[in-house]
Amino acid sequence: MRISATKAVIILLVAAILVTGAVYLYVRTQQSSIALEQNVEVLGVEVNKRTAELVSVTLRNNGPTLILEGASLYKIQSGITLVSSKFSPPIILYTGNVTKVPISYQLDKEGADYFLYLFTNKGTAIRCGISYP
Repeated sequence: MRISATKAVIILLVAAILVTGAVYLYVRTQQSSIALEQNVEVLGVEVNKRTAELVSVTLRNNGPTLILEGASLYKIQSGITLVSSKFSPPIILYTGNVTKVPISYQLDKEGADYFLYLFTNKGTAIRCGISYP
């Protein structure tokens, strides 16, 4: 039994759509399972508009001391994580202090919406919404 070229293309196209949908749902599930840190307030985000680069985020820790271990930049429109990094050394957020966290992530010059996740030693994350430009 031979399958015509047209039928083969249709089968491959349907398979690609199913795989894409499954990956999208998996990424969404992973994102929704991240526990968000409740005691940290995002005070500001610094973006270099000339170079379209996320430069830093300023945080106030209203809870117990936390350690920031890494960060990820998630592009909302495409549903993918663009870049992740570990902080070396980790960044300490002391109780009651305001801390400027240096980040060096390139943003889309055409514009997009993002979530910046800062991961703590407690297994939680601080989420910050960013719209550029």
